[in-house]
Amino acid sequence: HELYEMMHQYDSILRLYDETMSFVRSFVTDIHIRQNYIHYKRSQECLQRLIYLEDQMIYFINAFQRVSFNFFTVDIGSEWLQTYFMRKFKEVQYRTNFIERKLKTQLSWSQRPLPNNTAFIVAKRRNFTTLNFSPVLE
Repeated sequence: HELYEMMHQYDSILRLYDETMSFVRSFVTDIHIRQNYIHYKRSQECLQRLIYLEDQMIYFINAFQRVSFNFFTVDIGSEWLQTYFMRKFKEVQYRTNFIERKLKTQLSWSQRPLPNNTAFIVAKRRNFTTLNFSPVLE
């Protein structure tokens, strides 16, 4: 019964994870991380959501290990968490740490950094008259 309740909590946490990370990835993208730059106000919103999610995940980890210890050997709970849960948890921690660090060092929403490449992008159209669109017979 307790293990069933844990799986129900797991589903709820995964839904919360999907919702939160969808929001966070919209405003703190990989480009922001590479450029070491964030949108200050949106990052504060992201951080609030991430902290709540992280807290829920920590509660789940502790509760799951306690419950699984009653039903399985000690290593089963840890192994299950490593396989199905910890990658997501570490991603949440990584994003949380990045945003916290940036909010401490970047005190306002300064102008976004522009790339060094300011050359025009040239894209040539394909010449369709030289292509052969006849069907290939096998």
